[in-house]
Amino acid sequence: METAYFNPDGAPLKTKVVYRNGVIAAAYNLKLSVKDGNTAVIYWDGDNLNPEDDNYTLPEPAGTNDGRIIRLRNEFYGLDPVNSHDYEIALEIWQGETMINRNSDIGTITGQTQNSLMFTKLVKQ
Repeated sequence: METAYFNPDGAPLKTKVVYRNGVIAAAYNLKLSVKDGNTAVIYWDGDNLNPEDDNYTLPEPAGTNDGRIIRLRNEFYGLDPVNSHDYEIALEIWQGETMINRNSDIGTITGQTQNSLMFTKLVKQ
């Protein structure tokens, strides 16, 4: 699990789901859990098959997110595994205009449906 340290009195926290390298079709869900629990504060679904941004703003003020965990779950497959071998899926955490954490899954496209799972804990500085 990654840890993203943030300023509790700073700008709002934002997440960004990023797909790089390989040509993949992906669907994801992004969950922000309560501190020390499984209950979702916010739950987003999305995919990389449309031009809509995969960016989300977390609850404000930023300090309310201390101890919460962001989970990014992806299901994806390679659209051209013969010519596009590698993929990268990343969850970026931003505070204002500064990226404070980048959690990424880097791998090889298999030609089958694949999964990716990442966790990032938010901790105030």
